[in-house]
Amino acid sequence: DWTAEVARGTVRKAGGRAEVVTGLHAYEGGTGLTLTEDRRAAEAVPGTSGVCLFRDGTYVWAIAEGRRLTLVSTLQSALTSCRVGHGDGTVPRGITVGPSGTAELELPFEPDSVQVWTADGEVCAVLCKAD
Repeated sequence: DWTAEVARGTVRKAGGRAEVVTGLHAYEGGTGLTLTEDRRAAEAVPGTSGVCLFRDGTYVWAIAEGRRLTLVSTLQSALTSCRVGHGDGTVPRGITVGPSGTAELELPFEPDSVQVWTADGEVCAVLCKAD
């Protein structure tokens, strides 16, 4: 995996002299699933301290707190639908979230993946767990 390979190389070069935070894409064309895969790969590399996202304004925060999911959009387009996953299954949900808006969803499970769409297509959704 390219993300893990780059993170390992950076940890090696830092040699313990600097904290390593892996920067991940969050841009138009990225999806919630590709970002989740990259985040998991980066977090699995020993010696990394976390991940950061770049390109604000091009993704949706999906904040999971138990069975509640809060979507926080940084987009200038309205969100129209989402698909929330748990284990091997997914549940589609119609949503209406205005530009730079928020929505709260009550779910029958704790989500482990999220995909979000606007009228133009799938956008990048960043799933994170609330503390």
